[in-house]
Amino acid sequence: MNEKLKLEKDLAIELIHNESALLFNIIQERDKDIHKIHKKSSDINEIMKDISGLVKVQNDNINNINNNVENSQKNMNKGVRELKVMKNKQDESCCCFFPTIFSCFQ
Repeated sequence: MNEKLKLEKDLAIELIHNESALLFNIIQERDKDIHKIHKKSSDINEIMKDISGLVKVQNDNINNINNNVENSQKNMNKGVRELKVMKNKQDESCCCFFPTIFSCFQ
């Protein structure tokens, strides 16, 4: 009977040892997976930071383009006004110039 109990005890110890080894392997695999997930999360975080920087640069570029378009429109409107003023002055000077020429030939 003692022999049987010892054998059962040894089998139970071996079973516990095998289960412990299996659980240890599972824990190691999960730890590796957690490290992989952490690494991928870190990579994604870096990518998101890079994208954020690119978006900021693009936003600045778009704002610069918008400012340039607004300035161009203002300058164009100013140029059109100046052309109108010059046309009016030119029309006025032509009206004054021709009578002077005609009076010289009389």
